[in-house]
Amino acid sequence: PGIISNRNINEYENVNFGDYIFSLPNKINFPKNLRIIRYGIKIGQKIKNKNEINYDYHYSRFLTKFDSEINIDDDLLEKVLVGLTIQKPIKKGFCLIKYQNNPICFGKSDGKIIKNHLPKQLRRQ
Repeated sequence: PGIISNRNINEYENVNFGDYIFSLPNKINFPKNLRIIRYGIKIGQKIKNKNEINYDYHYSRFLTKFDSEINIDDDLLEKVLVGLTIQKPIKKGFCLIKYQNNPICFGKSDGKIIKNHLPKQLRRQ
């Protein structure tokens, strides 16, 4: 699967750390005494024995366009924010869930139902 964004992707380089993929900016020179907590964007984890990536929440917040995306209304936003599934037809695989054209998180579709991939610690109670 392609890694897609309409930001200037030429300024980023994809790097593998084990099964994980990160996109790192390649044109930033940091001072030596600066402590970096997180450098780049975590794209996701490669699924072994498959040509798939389990996309990460951090990557969804970076994207502005994705090959499969869905805009939701207020009612579906409430469902997403508490971690429920959405019943909407969309092609199988990962899709970017957006509200008012702003990315919320990724979901994974079986063609009819989208399973929510919003991290549990960010869900409403």
